[in-house]
Amino acid sequence: MSKIAGIKGHSPEAYGDNSNSSGIQTLSAVHTPPFVVGTGSFTSLLQTQGPIEIEASASDRAIIMFSGVFLDPNQSSEGPTPGTITVTVEFAVSNDGGPFTSVYAAEFTVPFPGFNPSPVSYSMFFETESGELTAGLNAIDVRAEVSTTASPDPGLNVTSVNASAVVILTPV
Repeated sequence: MSKIAGIKGHSPEAYGDNSNSSGIQTLSAVHTPPFVVGTGSFTSLLQTQGPIEIEASASDRAIIMFSGVFLDPNQSSEGPTPGTITVTVEFAVSNDGGPFTSVYAAEFTVPFPGFNPSPVSYSMFFETESGELTAGLNAIDVRAEVSTTASPDPGLNVTSVNASAVVILTPV
């Protein structure tokens, strides 16, 4: 087998991690314990695992993939008037320790009491463009914020569960 693979006389263990030999890096982060995402400000969906930090050159691009599940935390028919919760999920990039800038956002609708309280699974995919990454350390975060059109605002939240992120850094 090693002769076919062109590594005659070498075991695969002898090569170690060659993730950077082609200029491609793959990084990931997950959160497993459920937590609440509320209104008023963006919350990191990566929790203690993120943001994902990458060392990039000015010509690199990042391919960001994220998936997860949102739940109505009440999971019952009690509570405010039935309606929907809008969850905005964004990919944000910070260059060399600076503030995060949103580079992509999508909205997802989660029904709250009175509707079907089933989980809402979602996934997102985004590729950075030239200039969104800089040479040096870049941090990528996935953040969410809840909003509702209910009046008065009942202060609704959603629960984020089973989320995972993958970032692939590759030269252009």
